[in-house]
Amino acid sequence: MNVAIVLAGLTPRAKQIDGMGFGGKPVWDFADRVGLLKGLKGPALDWAYYRYCGHEAKLLPVVRYLQMSIDLFCGLRRYRLKRETRAGLVEVALQEYTAPICNVCDGAAQIHSGRYELAVGTDVSMQPVMECCPRCHGAGRRRMSQRAMSDVCGIDHKGWTSSHDAVVAEAVRLISALDLDVNFSAYNESVT
Repeated sequence: MNVAIVLAGLTPRAKQIDGMGFGGKPVWDFADRVGLLKGLKGPALDWAYYRYCGHEAKLLPVVRYLQMSIDLFCGLRRYRLKRETRAGLVEVALQEYTAPICNVCDGAAQIHSGRYELAVGTDVSMQPVMECCPRCHGAGRRRMSQRAMSDVCGIDHKGWTSSHDAVVAEAVRLISALDLDVNFSAYNESVT
């Protein structure tokens, strides 16, 4: 079951994109969709409403959570970045995470190298050798250029450092953890 399709019905603006019966009645009712969100709290619930239901107002609490987490991350790592720069890096991470899927690897972050290797186990077989996607560099999504990221942050592209990359990577990790919580919660509720 696709959580995006299930949760999309929670908003009145969403189009009915899942199974419509022949009589025009939706297969899922509102109570079923709300039940899938049971157990979600805080930023994960806000992320579910923003990402899958289109409630733009729910982005603000998610951004606050990300900025607070990034402030702690920078404090622990002793990165000396301005508050405005950290806010820009959170915006870059949101844009990176919601970017279109890479058309070379189809989001898998790896492509087949054209080679095979012998895999020995219970049976002998040929396994394809996978390598990191050259377009998205293992992200699975189209990457923003360093110049575009620095423009979003409001800094000169020549001032971009490895600490900026580390902060963006941490923010993307936090967003993917929120998305994983949403998908795991919806999966658990749909199974039971």
